[in-house]
Amino acid sequence: MCKFGFHSCKTTSPSVQLLYLFLCFSIVSCYTPVKHNDTQVENTAKESWETLNQPEYSVQYPSLWELDLNKKQNGGFELLSPAKDSFRANISLVIENLSSNNIRQKKYFELPDERIKRPTPRYTIIENEMIKRGTVKYQKMVYADEGYTCHVKFEKYCIISNDKAFVLTFGCLKDKFSAFQKTGERVLNSFAIH
Repeated sequence: MCKFGFHSCKTTSPSVQLLYLFLCFSIVSCYTPVKHNDTQVENTAKESWETLNQPEYSVQYPSLWELDLNKKQNGGFELLSPAKDSFRANISLVIENLSSNNIRQKKYFELPDERIKRPTPRYTIIENEMIKRGTVKYQKMVYADEGYTCHVKFEKYCIISNDKAFVLTFGCLKDKFSAFQKTGERVLNSFAIH
């Protein structure tokens, strides 16, 4: 008779017992929960942050995010989340010179649809409002892009200062947006013009 447990089995050989033990560990390891990248995202709020200081602006970002100053022209940047998904959550800054375009602040804010339509023809604006934080007034726009094979959601801040538009954009897969939103907005809200 065989009871459950290796030390009580008298009818099985040691090699069968080892095989049984190996199979048990294999099965258990298949069912061990794996931390999802979204959990890693929320942990960035607890981890160290760095500050990027440029002549015109500064911004804080999680130290685990990848900073690229080479991809953006006119002094901008791109940040990529550590999550290795098909579409990585990202934050970018594009600086547009408005003095040569004869576009002033009021007119620039009236053209959000035109600025989105160019790169994303199939989009839905979820939120579009002017916000004043201290002495800084900016446009906050949240929109979803249905044009990609994967649906992406964006949160964009547009600040006009000294005839320049500083356009900060946080983008993420739509179904992961809430997991990255806290970190993304913390980066966006840390942005300061010098």
